Amino acid sequence: VFHRTIDSISSRREREMEAETIVLESLLERNRREKEVFEDVFVEYQKLLVEWRRGKQREKELEDTKAKLVEARERETNNAFLKQLQMEVSGLKEEKYEAYKKLYDQEKRLEELREAARTLQEVQEKVQELEKQLEREIQAREAACSELDERQAEKRQAQEERDTLRSENQQLVQRLVETSQRAAEKFNEAIRIHEDAVNMKNHYEMLLKASIDIQNIKIKPEGAFDAEIGGNIPAKVRLRQNAHEGEASAVKLDRSGNMVATCGLDKQVRIWDAYSGKSMHTLKGMLETVTDIDFTADSRHILAAGHERCMRLYDLSSERVKHTLNGHTDKVHACCCSPADSRRCVSSGADRMIRVWDLQRGINSSNMICMSTCFSLCLSVEGGTMCSGHFNGTVRIWDISKHSQATEIKAHSQKVTSVTFMPTGNELLTCARDSTIHLIDLRMNEVRKSFKVPGFRPANDRCRICCSPDGQHIACGSVDGGLYVLDASTGEEKAVLQGKNYHQNAVVSCEWGPMGLVSVDKDGDLLFWQ
Repeated sequence: VFHRTIDSISSRREREMEAETIVLESLLERNRREKEVFEDVFVEYQKLLVEWRRGKQREKELEDTKAKLVEARERETNNAFLKQLQMEVSGLKEEKYEAYKKLYDQEKRLEELREAARTLQEVQEKVQELEKQLEREIQAREAACSELDERQAEKRQAQEERDTLRSENQQLVQRLVETSQRAAEKFNEAIRIHEDAVNMKNHYEMLLKASIDIQNIKIKPEGAFDAEIGGNIPAKVRLRQNAHEGEASAVKLDRSGNMVATCGLDKQVRIWDAYSGKSMHTLKGMLETVTDIDFTADSRHILAAGHERCMRLYDLSSERVKHTLNGHTDKVHACCCSPADSRRCVSSGADRMIRVWDLQRGINSSNMICMSTCFSLCLSVEGGTMCSGHFNGTVRIWDISKHSQATEIKAHSQKVTSVTFMPTGNELLTCARDSTIHLIDLRMNEVRKSFKVPGFRPANDRCRICCSPDGQHIACGSVDGGLYVLDASTGEEKAVLQGKNYHQNAVVSCEWGPMGLVSVDKDGDLLFWQ
């Protein structure tokens, strides 16, 4: 409608301009034509005026002659002269009659000339009015042209906006289609995920029971050790491995506790046997520092995140990259695979985005924006709840199915470096750069217990702490190279594993599984504790 209105205005202005031009030319032609006519009238008028003056002069002469005649009558001098005078008088009367007749005709012609003059004046006034109107129309035309230029500029801008909106609309339609497809897939997967969650819960309960009864296991792999129950307090180093050249970043156990994974500044991910401590796999392909790792629920793949703004999913059987997950626009600080679904994981980075990934297809399925950088993530056993620790000291709880934040807890005064679910699933273990450890009740969304251990200080912004499989103890590494073991109920210090036979540099991460405790430090050393 806008374009049609602009086109109609332009065409109407062109027609008006053509009409004005025609009117002006006709007026000028009419003025020229009528002016030539009146020039002849004025010339004739001057001639008639001269003749009228002559008639007046002749009339005066006749009056003089009449006076002479009267005078002659009075004198009665000569009849012949009188007759002659009478004849002259008669001739003069006829001349007077003719003169009056001419005068009458001249006055009539003069009246016609006056009427023509009045008409000419009216025409001149009309011409002046038309000239003023033409000037106004020219000004209006200039204003209309200016307005037309503005309208055309607005039209071009509107066309650009239309093209932009059309492109955005196409993108939105594409996203809507993809969202609908994902929603359909999620709807189809809902029942299976529920069943997997129930099976995982039963498996996890069996795993806890197995960890408590692990002393009764008779068959052990080659090179295995006679371990204490996974929840017992570590007393000494069982094995030591130099896992990485330079600083190590993180250590993780798979769900069964049979494999240990480490990563570091040397851009490698290494897999170790939890019993013998032997190297099983060395995974390469990351181009920058690897900051975090995690096993998938089926322990067939491992996910690695790093500074190169992407993550890579490795297939452990082939030691090759299965998917490269691109999407983050800055360093990736943390990643976590779902304990219930080997096809789902979450990640967070310095771009203040938490992303949910489909590991089967290697795509970013959804995003959640957070206003503070997230340094640590963990998923619940059923995979439906996520907890995140942030730069501003807050802990956020998210509903993965709705892709929205459920609640926010102001737990610490500084950066949160670690968040971990306790075995019960109802409590969250957190640690921050303010050197405090909190137990948060997720049912009440409040800090239930708070511990501050003398001498304990996190080594960096991603320093991970852990709890024992039975949930009775907490282990945390410190910048002084010590590994602190606390009672989870009271916060009482049960052991400080520190000395020349232990870590010689800051402990950055630790994990506690059925086979015992493992930890890594800034020297790249991996320690298996007994």
